[in-house]
Amino acid sequence: MNYKGDDLSKLPTDDKPPTELESKVIERSFTQKNTFSSFILTAILLVGTLFFIISLPYTTGIIEKMLPKSKESIYMLLGFKIIIFVSIYILSDRMYLSR
Repeated sequence: MNYKGDDLSKLPTDDKPPTELESKVIERSFTQKNTFSSFILTAILLVGTLFFIISLPYTTGIIEKMLPKSKESIYMLLGFKIIIFVSIYILSDRMYLSR
């Protein structure tokens, strides 16, 4: 079967402009919307990625080198990690919302 479809030059067309309803349908169909589900998916991916990066031993080593007090107490280390996590999350979320 070698079916190529209809030739575009042979399809019926007219020269009248689209109605207001047709214009709205086309606009809604082909514009990208920021829906609630896409926002939730983006937030989940962002939080998961940040948590993964903050949990790496490499990140802990960098924090301990930059802030020697964090070697003395696990609570200080966790506090610094939380501050880093929240600040990166807020910055990236603001950048995403500003698009």
